[in-house]
Amino acid sequence: MPQGRAFILSCGIKPAQTRGTDAGFSLLEMTVALFLGALLLTLVAESGVSMLDRWQLSIAERNLRNQISALPLKAHASRRAFTLDQAIGSDVILPEGWAILADDEIFYADSGICSGGAVEIRSPQDRVWRYRLEAPFCRARSGSGVPRQG
Repeated sequence: MPQGRAFILSCGIKPAQTRGTDAGFSLLEMTVALFLGALLLTLVAESGVSMLDRWQLSIAERNLRNQISALPLKAHASRRAFTLDQAIGSDVILPEGWAILADDEIFYADSGICSGGAVEIRSPQDRVWRYRLEAPFCRARSGSGVPRQG
């Protein structure tokens, strides 16, 4: 008797020759497999939706930060002075429900120089990003680099 066949017999598994030709999966086995597949798909889809939401928040925040950082160039190119509050809505386009708050009034001169200050970007989900606009060019700098929940 071959050694492999003896091992199969000793484990209690019947050799393939003794099974009928209609061997397959039972209805119970198929139901369990489908249930487990659906469960895994639900978990993956839920985390995928969450990841997509975080990705969209990140893109919107980065877009607003870039718009704020470009304001000195816009002031210089248009040869007009304005404040950050005046720029919101015309030079800085906010997505619906988003807000930009400044601790002090930030002034942009027609030469492109800005006064600097602290800025907070808030999402509709109350996620908050805090930046420091450093004079004279008002590049947005984050203290920790990590957005904080508000």
